[in-house]
Formats: sequence, structure tokens, C-alpha cells
Amino acid sequence: MLKKYITLIRISHWIKNSLIFVPLIFSKHLFMHDQFILALMAFFSFSFLASSIYIINDIADVERDRQHPLKRKRPIASGEIGKSQALVISFILLILSVLIALSFDYRFVLALAGYFVLNILYSFLLKQIVILDLISIAIGFLLRVFAGAIAIDVSISKWLILATLFISLFLAVMKRRSEIINIDPELNTRKVLEDYSLEFINHFISITASSVIICYALYTVSS
Repeated sequence: MLKKYITLIRISHWIKNSLIFVPLIFSKHLFMHDQFILALMAFFSFSFLASSIYIINDIADVERDRQHPLKRKRPIASGEIGKSQALVISFILLILSVLIALSFDYRFVLALAGYFVLNILYSFLLKQIVILDLISIAIGFLLRVFAGAIAIDVSISKWLILATLFISLFLAVMKRRSEIINIDPELNTRKVLEDYSLEFINHFISITASSVIICYALYTVSS
């Protein structure tokens, strides 16, 4: 019984929010107790919000998910959890996220709000627009890093920001590549994939991977 709720909120996806710890690590505050607790609070704030958004997205995509070979097994698409119950869970997670966020200053709240708006736009619009879908994912990762820096009140190197941006774009485009290769065209529920070609994807991977190396090298030199 508990498994379906864990699947619903996608705890396994919380690892994406580990980017919040990047400023903590690179500012050499990892072993400072107070700073670590603040970063951990920020992590849970973003994780609860992300889970809330995942549920909203699953409700919006329920019909498409039922046509997908893997997504049709999700709790809402399979009918294990009703839409009304899922909405209540989403709202509770949203409230928990906001309550934690209010422990920080207004900049963190703005970053969290920006992340929420971006993901809602992504769920209902941007994920169907070529290139903008990748940029949206990358900005979402960047907001996590900014929020992590705000939470512990440190500044971030511009080169580290750029390295994070290109890593995010690299991961996003690798995900698209995997989807293009592995999804049966007849079962494809993500229409934006039709606007990507493997040749373009491979070029994009090369560019972003090279950019990550260059930006990180410049970061190490500048620091």
C-alpha cells in the first residue's frame, strides 16, 4: 500500500535536488553543521515541491501516460490512486515546501516560486516546444543551485554557474536521445521528439560536454 504513494511522489527523483548541495561543497562548508542543516532544509523544500509538481503533471498527462508502455503503470494512470486523492497529496506537499521555505529570506522563496512556475509552464506548454523544453530543464537545475547558495548565504562563481548550465543541458539532451532510441514511434506520447533528429542530438551532446569541461577548467583557474 505504501509503495504506490512512494511511487506517486517519486522519491527516487529527489536526487536531482542534490544540486542544492553544490554551493555547500564548493564553498568548503560541507562539514559546518549549521550550513549543512540549512542546505538539507532547502533540499527537502525543493523535493516536496518537486513531488507536488510531479503529481500535477501526472494528473494532466493521465490519458497520454495510459498509452505509454512504462508510464501506464504509474499510480494515477493505472487507477491505483484517484485524481482527487492525488490532488490532496500534492497540496499537502506544496504546503510543507512553503513552510520550510519561509525559514529562509525572500530570495529563497522567490527561487522556489520561480521553480514552481517554470515547472507548471513546462508541464502544460514548454515540454512540447523544441529547444525550449531543454532550456526549461536546464533552468530548473540552475534554480536549485541558486537556492542552495541563498540558503547558506554564499556567492557562486560565474564559471560554476555556466558549468552547471551546460551539465544540465547535457543531461536533458541525453534523456531526449534515450527516448528517441528506445521508444516505439507508434507508442510515442511525447510529440516534441518528432522535432529532434539523432544527428542534432549528437552534435548538441558534443557541444555541451565540451562546454562543461571548459567552464569547469576556467572555474578551477579563477578560484
